[in-house]
Amino acid sequence: MHFSFTSLLASLFFGILILIIQRFLLGMTNHKSFINSKILTIFNFLFIFRLLFPFEFGYTVTIRSKVILPKVKDLLNFHIMTFFKYEMTVFHLLLTIWLVGSLFKLYILVRDYLKIKQLVRITADYQMESYGQDHSGYSVKVVESLESPVVIGLRKPVVLLPKIDFSKKELTYILTHEALHISNFDLFVKYFYEFIIIIYWWNPLMYLFREQMDNVIELKTDEQLIASLTYDERLEYAQTLVKVRENQIKNRDFGSFAVSFSYGTNNQLLFRTKYILEENRRKYSWPTLLILGILGIFLSTSIIFEPSRIKEEHIGQSFTITEDTNYLVELPDNQYELYMDGQFLVVITQEQLERNEDFQKLPIYQKGHK
Repeated sequence: MHFSFTSLLASLFFGILILIIQRFLLGMTNHKSFINSKILTIFNFLFIFRLLFPFEFGYTVTIRSKVILPKVKDLLNFHIMTFFKYEMTVFHLLLTIWLVGSLFKLYILVRDYLKIKQLVRITADYQMESYGQDHSGYSVKVVESLESPVVIGLRKPVVLLPKIDFSKKELTYILTHEALHISNFDLFVKYFYEFIIIIYWWNPLMYLFREQMDNVIELKTDEQLIASLTYDERLEYAQTLVKVRENQIKNRDFGSFAVSFSYGTNNQLLFRTKYILEENRRKYSWPTLLILGILGIFLSTSIIFEPSRIKEEHIGQSFTITEDTNYLVELPDNQYELYMDGQFLVVITQEQLERNEDFQKLPIYQKGHK
């Protein structure tokens, strides 16, 4: 594996592609029975995988860019200032902003988590005996100004209920739904994704995908819950979702730290209701899903875009390198820009420089100084 600026660009490109495909499939879910939550979950996995592994692999095919990427690279290596003998380029400036933004994002996340943890700690447990519910493994609390039942906490999960008068049947659906979130480790996925957002806070795709990911998590939970229900019971479950929506009061936001029973907008709730009432949805075996996941990983890491470079076997064949009118400009990442007659030609690597005597004869300048 090899990391570079261009491999990061490739991961962002495929992130856009994955997001678009998943959004399209989400729109088709209520019209095509062969699209289910497991297929959509694969795209959740692929999106996160590409962000965690923005690398170039041994089988990756390189697509050369002769115009756009060389100009982008030239811009990133543009010299801004020298600070205590340290050359500050556009790339260094952006990297500093990236780091500072990530630290600030981490501070906000920890601060909000501590506030929510304090709120949960001072809220009394809800007495469930009258409902006859088995809620071993998690506690239940009622929080005013909460818009929807949610589950929060990793080590000691807590189901938070809004102040709504639920029937025994409705409460059964709600607690079963939240218990599935716990057993599926959905909160671990959400927390893990929030830490990825800390790294890629500047990428708007992260926030668009978070909404889609939450939607898929809810569809997966709904699918598991209704698997053993009759059509009438599915209808009751859907009506419970609608009841929560209709009785919503002023929102207390637990967004980054909880999974919600009645997640999303009214349109998303309508979407979930249709999904719940849909019958004969196709099921996929784990080997099939595994093959699709591996294929997705391979395809999403198969291409990388690189600035045009000189191949070793072509050096000296297509043009003559002389030290009279040609020179090299050193870049921060052990690469060099080759200029011929004052015009940028290609980027060469440190290895190419060391292997070619003609390159070694050329004068080498620092970026911003010639």
